[in-house]
Amino acid sequence: MGSPARTLAWVGDKIAGLGTDVRFSRVFRTAPMHRTDQPEYLNQAATLMISMSPHQALRVFHRLEVQAGRQRRAEVRYGPRALDIDILLFGDIVLDSVDLKIPHPLMHRRPFVLHPLLELAPDLRDPRSGGGWGCCLREEGQLY
Repeated sequence: MGSPARTLAWVGDKIAGLGTDVRFSRVFRTAPMHRTDQPEYLNQAATLMISMSPHQALRVFHRLEVQAGRQRRAEVRYGPRALDIDILLFGDIVLDSVDLKIPHPLMHRRPFVLHPLLELAPDLRDPRSGGGWGCCLREEGQLY
């Protein structure tokens, strides 16, 4: 929703101010997965060293989503939204709480998540199994 490229630039600046060793993947344009009656998405991954807990980071990211215009209560599931920030991994932490699951439970099924993430960290390992994520990618993804 809005101007996705401008939103990514804005949130990138905000995220860059949260930590050190900040890196961003290039931007990937992808077709929507579940609801195809909406515009394409722009997806990007970031890595950074951050000095807060996963739940503190989640609160910060939720505030950024609201600042970008996200209104969770008004959204249709898998529908368009101004900004969606997911915590995919947090070092070697494995977390399963009501509001936050790390590693993100669906990341291995989402090429639009794995392509940008593996661009930044191709040797990344699942903290639960020690396995790599590259095996989850399929050639059929519409990424460009």
